[in-house]
Amino acid sequence: MLRKELVAPLKTVAPALSTLDIIPVLSCFCFDGETVTAYNDVIAISTPLATTFRGAVQGRPLLDLLGACKAKSVEAAEAGSTLNMKVGRSKFRLPMLPEEDFAYTPPEEEGESVVWSKECYEAFKRVLVSMGEDSFYLWRSGVTVSFEGRTAVFYSTDNVTVSRHEVKLSGGSKLKGRVITMPTQFCEILAGFREGRLFVGSSWVGIENEAGTFVLARLVEDSRLDEYEAMFAELPEERFALPAAFGSALDRAAVVVDSDKATGIQVTGTAIRLKTESMVGVVRDSMKFEHDGEIRVFVMPALLRRALELTRVALFLEDRIVFGEDGFTHIVAVVS
Repeated sequence: MLRKELVAPLKTVAPALSTLDIIPVLSCFCFDGETVTAYNDVIAISTPLATTFRGAVQGRPLLDLLGACKAKSVEAAEAGSTLNMKVGRSKFRLPMLPEEDFAYTPPEEEGESVVWSKECYEAFKRVLVSMGEDSFYLWRSGVTVSFEGRTAVFYSTDNVTVSRHEVKLSGGSKLKGRVITMPTQFCEILAGFREGRLFVGSSWVGIENEAGTFVLARLVEDSRLDEYEAMFAELPEERFALPAAFGSALDRAAVVVDSDKATGIQVTGTAIRLKTESMVGVVRDSMKFEHDGEIRVFVMPALLRRALELTRVALFLEDRIVFGEDGFTHIVAVVS
């Protein structure tokens, strides 16, 4: 076997290796002769890999050893509870657990599936801007999805910003009325799947691509669609094109902004003015900006700069700034 043909699948499933040593088998690659799998008690990743040996081997040492070799070919043989490998002139042995000792068992139910299209991928990637990790309010972690027949709505929040994106589902789905929350680690991996098929079971979610790589995770048990819907209820529809120079002004503000004092923004109806003041210095900017009404708010410039990567239109309100268009809405909270 070529070394790169072994290393590539291992790197694909490596994100599911546990970083803790409490349960050693959760840090293993499991080989069954046709696939390799890793499972850390939150997510499982498997991908095709033909091997002549079967069993579970500590993942990080195996990857590091292969990465430290330059030879093109690899020879591997199972010898009882040991995996013997020869890479060029190098030889090494690693302990190997029986395949049946591996902690992961695929779910028996097939689950319902929807096409993970380019449109789904783009919508999902946009809401990642607000994805948080809240260990107390679990519904604020990862990404929540509301399936509504031929459409799906993605939601996320990091407690300072909140995002929503509605997208049409190619071919629809049988998941109408289902609301799920996908855990953060699964979402981070899902961001690498531009196309495929998304599967939803009673307590799990999975994604599979054309290469046969399958990622599965337990669903977050707490989903709060009502909380998200309340955040987006009765929002004004109008948005105003932001000045081309607004991003540069935010970059200058970020240079001197203090963590305890945000940037002041004044919208006059015909102009937008920014003032940032700290021990570092003072930065002022002013530019033309057509907007209904006058508003004065304080906000962290990094949050606005992040939003500008996704959309160039916004509405300034007294308690929040609303960005977005074409099914995407992103809200930034102002500093009180």
